[in-house]
Amino acid sequence: MIMTKIYEYIYNHIVEACVKAIENGNYDFAYNRYKSSVLVLNEQFGKKENVQATDFIKKLSLTI
Repeated sequence: MIMTKIYEYIYNHIVEACVKAIENGNYDFAYNRYKSSVLVLNEQFGKKENVQATDFIKKLSLTI
């Protein structure tokens, strides 16, 4: 039940906002919103010893 609430929040506040921004041609907003959200979620809920995932996200954000 808690996971459902978390996924609902992510969809309602991150995914939906990004999709609407893309539909309106606001690609910079969509990219920045998604990127910052992933980084925050990774920081809060990611395993601290999983440095590879964090490094991958950072490298990915530099190439896009």
